[in-house]
Amino acid sequence: FDFTSASTQTAVSIELNELGERVTHEDDEPIVQRGYCCQNRKMCFTLGLLKESLFNKYLGYLLLFTILSGLCPTADLPMFYYLTDELNYSTYYMSWLAFISEIGRLFGYMLYSKVFSHWKLRTTYFVLTIMTIAVQCIPLLLTSSYKVESGDACAAEYTNNTLRSYNNTSTNGTCYYFEEFKIPPLILSTSESLFSDAIMELFWIPVERVTAIVCTATLEATVYASVLSIGNLTGSLKGFVDMFFIIYFDIDHGKTANLQTFQVFCIYLEVITFIAAILLPNIKIQDIDEDVKEEARVKQANAQVTPI
Repeated sequence: FDFTSASTQTAVSIELNELGERVTHEDDEPIVQRGYCCQNRKMCFTLGLLKESLFNKYLGYLLLFTILSGLCPTADLPMFYYLTDELNYSTYYMSWLAFISEIGRLFGYMLYSKVFSHWKLRTTYFVLTIMTIAVQCIPLLLTSSYKVESGDACAAEYTNNTLRSYNNTSTNGTCYYFEEFKIPPLILSTSESLFSDAIMELFWIPVERVTAIVCTATLEATVYASVLSIGNLTGSLKGFVDMFFIIYFDIDHGKTANLQTFQVFCIYLEVITFIAAILLPNIKIQDIDEDVKEEARVKQANAQVTPI
């Protein structure tokens, strides 16, 4: 803080040293005033640095956008009901989808390294949001095109050679087929698991990189743990948001009549996230690194810290 005394016209500046003590400069003469910040001066100074890192002009906007996009509801749990209740996916198939999800995470890391690491932040998240909307259309395609029939209807479809089934030997005589697209359901559900987890990693990697750039020296672990805590809190809140809309749309085991409406609603919300990406700085992460280093050099040149 800089100001000038009205009575004496003495130039006065106030700053905090590394122990959180107030240092007043009057005509370039430093005066240390102890006990200014709080009883634990080191902790107070650390919290100040943590706040400076988290509310950085780059990381702050990035965290805000990540929280906003992370709170958008998804139809993951209703789709689990649909796959297990309507399509009779067994434990084997669900384990396969979980394995594919982990492969998708690795695919996301490789895709970011080869493609997105050289893009500007705003462009990156514009494209990732469009990819998210496209991937959310896959379950919608599955629920809107996949039909379940039994008895005479099943026999008629089989006779007309239009049956596309992965389980036409079930004990209750139920057959499953695509009315329009002729795509096996396992292909669609596997594709959705692969790409959705890849995009989730692509959303998070820029946050990790920017966190590593803007965090203050000696506080790397604290800042990174704080960012992870924000991400975990967002995930927990998203669970409450999902459950609220699942109850609102009356979706449960054996009750998936409103599932398609819920899926369309989730896609509309992703469009809002796409618009919110305008808040992000249109700059490459490499340029953020250079900008932060330049700011640090300027602060170091202008700093007047009293030796302890």
